[in-house]
Amino acid sequence: MSIKNVLLIILGVIVAAFVGIFILPWVFLAFGTTFLLPNPPMPEIRYGEFPFRLEYEINGERIVVEDTIICKFDGVGAGTNGKYLKWDSFLVSGKKPPSKSAGAAMPIDEENNLYFSVGSAEYYMGVREGAMPSNLHAVRFGNGGAQSVFEDELLTKYGIRLLSWEPSAPIQNTFK
Repeated sequence: MSIKNVLLIILGVIVAAFVGIFILPWVFLAFGTTFLLPNPPMPEIRYGEFPFRLEYEINGERIVVEDTIICKFDGVGAGTNGKYLKWDSFLVSGKKPPSKSAGAAMPIDEENNLYFSVGSAEYYMGVREGAMPSNLHAVRFGNGGAQSVFEDELLTKYGIRLLSWEPSAPIQNTFK
């Protein structure tokens, strides 16, 4: 065996030891631990339809919207805080906000990229309590992402006044 081959073998062993001691543990911590964690409890009910009625006025014109929010289980995701349940929500009418992360949102003024946030799938499917869309607000999408717009700004800046909001109640779901 030549001295060159011996040096290559020694160098390979040193690099492998370095990677094994200093790099692999960090890779395992960053990626491996999430996959080793148990899945969160699975929902018993994985699909729901939630009708709602929304009435608002825009520059004196009264608009009534009756639609349905469809919520469905979309699997298990893994993030920096471990594993979580993923949900999808959309409107039967097919109206969509410009960002999928907004979930189900009803357009009210597409010229200004304004949408009513009609509630999250997590709320309707009984995953998370609170955050009831009874305090309905609008979301404006733009270059800086999504921004909440509340009733006073809706009226003064856009001439939009919320008249009534009648959402469906969330379901009582169990998780096993």
